[in-house]
Amino acid sequence: MTPQSSKGLPLFSLILFYSKTRTCAVPFSFEDPLCSLAIAPIFLLVPVFFLPYTLSMKKKFLSYLTFVFFLIAWVTLGLGQEQTRKFEKISSGRQTMSIKAGNLEREYIVHVPQGYDDSKPVAVVIMCHGGGGTAKAAITETKWNEKADEIGFLAVFPEATRPNMSAPANFRNNGQTWNDGSGRFQTQVNDVEFINVMIDDLIARFNVDSKRIYATGFSNGASMAFRLGVELSQRIAAIAPVSGALWFGQPKVSRPISMLYLTGLQDPLNPIKGGMPRLLEGNVPLGGKAKPPVADHIAKWTAMLHCPAQPEVIYDRDGIKGLRYRPCAGQAEVLFYTIDGMGHTWAGGFSLLPESWVGKLTQKIKANDLIWDFFKKHQLP
Repeated sequence: MTPQSSKGLPLFSLILFYSKTRTCAVPFSFEDPLCSLAIAPIFLLVPVFFLPYTLSMKKKFLSYLTFVFFLIAWVTLGLGQEQTRKFEKISSGRQTMSIKAGNLEREYIVHVPQGYDDSKPVAVVIMCHGGGGTAKAAITETKWNEKADEIGFLAVFPEATRPNMSAPANFRNNGQTWNDGSGRFQTQVNDVEFINVMIDDLIARFNVDSKRIYATGFSNGASMAFRLGVELSQRIAAIAPVSGALWFGQPKVSRPISMLYLTGLQDPLNPIKGGMPRLLEGNVPLGGKAKPPVADHIAKWTAMLHCPAQPEVIYDRDGIKGLRYRPCAGQAEVLFYTIDGMGHTWAGGFSLLPESWVGKLTQKIKANDLIWDFFKKHQLP
């Protein structure tokens, strides 16, 4: 190396120093070895230009340092960005996020669990609210935020769309609904794209274990969970629809995805034998589309996964019956729970609608416990 070429090394060192320390939360701090490493070239150059070395000694020393400089550059520039994550302070509790999906501005609420540690990857449970509902209502009704604090996963509550997006959501005249594949609601909206973009956003903001992302939902949200299981099976590890319908004639997935289904036997809005949804009081029909029998959802999913036709009974107590279909393709399984005496409600949760409309709530079992015990057994390959 000539003395003239060595003049570029101080400039290289400064560029390297700037490119690394601009991403450091605390430059010159030994808490981040890479931030400290970035300034090393400057100090290594000091003896070259200020100590009484001969010209030949400087040439040899500078040649040796060339290798050191480029090694430092590779380490600091290649790994520096990853190191910044540990300086981020993410508060626990409820946070509202805004993203753009398609041509729409969309929102979701994420509940960050108590004691969240951004150095450790965490699972995600996506909870799709029911028709006419909101993300906040889903938090109140299902209490997934409490389960998230207990276990340590991110509980995510996306918002569906409503007829007038410029006005607040209102259950009676501006209700939010999912495009669940039934052709009933918001058919112009691509909600699968929204959830896909939301997952990307979660991964960018948090340390998400991308092999453990799950989807559940209630009523219209359960139908949306079914749709996510079909169309995002490469990203969703398992699904758990509650009191909703599978509207696909012959569902097809890119990989076998396990499913847990739960419903009340006295649910007037999701009739166990199928038919028009009705309010319990006065048997008032709500219009819309007749729902298929619940047994059809189970039959379609088990057929898609090549499960055995006959299930095994895994729970039968206090009017609660659990069936399991396995072995299925790809080590998947299907679980089917019915609860005698329960209406269109979330087991172990809270109902915002009157019992005279939707039927009784039950505390005999907690849907969140049942679903999480199921989710934690499944992850993407």
